[in-house]
Amino acid sequence: MPVNLDDAKLEAVAAALKSVAHPARLKILNLLAEEEQSVSDLCRNLDLPQPYVSQQLTILRNHGIIAARREGQQVFYRVLNPHVLKIMECVRAQAATEPDILKKEGNL
Repeated sequence: MPVNLDDAKLEAVAAALKSVAHPARLKILNLLAEEEQSVSDLCRNLDLPQPYVSQQLTILRNHGIIAARREGQQVFYRVLNPHVLKIMECVRAQAATEPDILKKEGNL
């Protein structure tokens, strides 16, 4: 059954989806789904430079998808909104059942 959402809520949902619709941010979320990680851990695991990873983390944090905590000089990140992980799993499951769907849409 459809849920009635006003325009403001639809805009917020669209912004949240947009914020995760990026390969680097999806990779970050995939790592954070397993455990909390520091920025340096994420950079090492993703083989990406710290300024770039920090930029992606800021986007996710600004949309309430992840949260940060400071421990001394290090900042650790964790998933704040587990619903995003459920959405990612749904998309992953769909891709597994229809691996050519992205090619059909001309996206690959």
